[in-house]
Amino acid sequence: MSRHLPNPKAQAREYLQIIQSNAKRMNTLIEDLLEYSRVANIDHLKERVDLHAVLEEVRTLIREGEPTGGAIVETEKLPVITGNKTQLFLLFKNLISNGLKYNSAPDPEVQLSYEKSSCWHILKFADNGIGIEPQYQQKVFEMFTRLHDRSKYEGSGLGLAICRNIVHRHNGTIELESQIGNGSVFTVKLPVVGEEG
Repeated sequence: MSRHLPNPKAQAREYLQIIQSNAKRMNTLIEDLLEYSRVANIDHLKERVDLHAVLEEVRTLIREGEPTGGAIVETEKLPVITGNKTQLFLLFKNLISNGLKYNSAPDPEVQLSYEKSSCWHILKFADNGIGIEPQYQQKVFEMFTRLHDRSKYEGSGLGLAICRNIVHRHNGTIELESQIGNGSVFTVKLPVVGEEG
């Protein structure tokens, strides 16, 4: 009886694909850890930051380099606030990219709305994505939390932990409302400092 021996070239290709996949995953993890670390080390709350300009930078990034696609809808004029531009860019990028990535709608979309109270700048990032089950809605802000298999959605599980860190460093709050199949709304409140627009 003859035994079927594996094809060495096919095995080598399979091993190479596994190595490449693991290397890509490790690179993403390292970049996200560096991003998380930078948030803690940046001197912050010193600048006037035009949030509309920050949003336009995120739009450009998503158009040019992100694999997500989809629409970003700004429903209200965004203000100029006091904060750190790099951190606020990361906040917008992570919340918007997640809304477009974790999405099975024919036309993925994130709507960004703004209102101002006497004490707070209130930003709402509302997507039409897959949603998050109630028992995970606080857990998603913890480091390395992943709710989905990597074969379906790539990522390190650090994005929302970075967002929470940024918002807390700006003395603000971040909350999540979500329903499975009906998308998510992340509400970010950042304090009004002096006479801001």
